[in-house]
Amino acid sequence: EWEEDYVDGTLGPGGHSVHYPGSLVWASGIDCSGFVGRCWEINNYILHMYFNTTYIANNFEEVTVEELQPGDCFVKTGVHARLFYEWGEDNNVITIESTSGNYNRVIQYEYDLYQDIINQGYVICRNVPLIAGNEIPEPKIELSNYPNPFNPSTMIRFQISEFSENEPAEIIIYNLKGQRVKGFTFPKGSLGTSEQNVIWNGDDENGSSVSSGIYLYRLKAGNIDLGRKCLLLK
Repeated sequence: EWEEDYVDGTLGPGGHSVHYPGSLVWASGIDCSGFVGRCWEINNYILHMYFNTTYIANNFEEVTVEELQPGDCFVKTGVHARLFYEWGEDNNVITIESTSGNYNRVIQYEYDLYQDIINQGYVICRNVPLIAGNEIPEPKIELSNYPNPFNPSTMIRFQISEFSENEPAEIIIYNLKGQRVKGFTFPKGSLGTSEQNVIWNGDDENGSSVSSGIYLYRLKAGNIDLGRKCLLLK
């Protein structure tokens, strides 16, 4: 379900070449890059982070079968996540996920919970709990790059208010397969609340030029894990 009508053939969230614009209100939001663009009905800070299946499996609250609620996620690293929809007959579980390249459709599956889900290595996760006021406090973070699109280089800038200088930070660049391309490290004591920046020259850890396309860059600092997209043109 989208907040606004989509226009076929335009870029939007996720790793496919064709997606639909607008903010996703509710859907499984899965794409074939292995990245989970947007899922659950959650606040804006969470919506604008780049989740991959590893992040969800490792950082979201894990729940048991007995605690299952609609919207809980069956997930394992590198595999499309599925949302629990309802219980079927004979204690089967009915899940839904989006179809590839069409976020306005969801498809429904019915599985024997233990044989087809749990025994395949999936874990059941739930979105981080909301606190009073139904909102998670949003840290004051600025993260952007300029120019975007770029060729041959772009400056990635970030600023974190009220951030401890004792915390290390890093900017990591990934391709749409989720593979690390290059990283920039800011050691403990090097950060304050002033703006920080790095220049990415469109190369990998070995200094070799990478191909044109969409890349994801993530800021990791303490409990902060925030991502953005950039487009390298050649």
